[in-house]
Amino acid sequence: MKHVWTIVCERSIIDSQSNNISLINALEQIQLMAGEEVQNLATTPGESPIRGIGVTFEVVTLWCRNDPNQPESAPSQALLLSPTGDEMVKNKMQIDLTNHQRMRVKWGFGGIPYSGDGRYLFVVQQEIADQWQTVAEIPLDINRVSI
Repeated sequence: MKHVWTIVCERSIIDSQSNNISLINALEQIQLMAGEEVQNLATTPGESPIRGIGVTFEVVTLWCRNDPNQPESAPSQALLLSPTGDEMVKNKMQIDLTNHQRMRVKWGFGGIPYSGDGRYLFVVQQEIADQWQTVAEIPLDINRVSI
């Protein structure tokens, strides 16, 4: 299977008639105003709160079959890495192209963990021969700006 593209955006809309997708407000950077507070993000019950920025967004990917006539399926994952390279978030998803020639995956986020200013990286990986292979790296710069 082939990874076609990945976009980080505020939201996406799938047209019910054409099944085409509109990606709204692609995110390349987030600017925090000087003095703006980082907040506790919601977590799974029993887990410690995560400090982060309350911005809603999606990571949207498109996958397709290598051979349009050959069904395929494989695990994928999206990682969020901090500016220092620490893994902050990991979401896994099975890419199932057994009944369709292409598939979109939307990972929704209700906030982004924040460990300081810098370049955060969304890494999309596909499992090939029992090894994770990186198919996309999408940067998101987060910086404080003074007024």
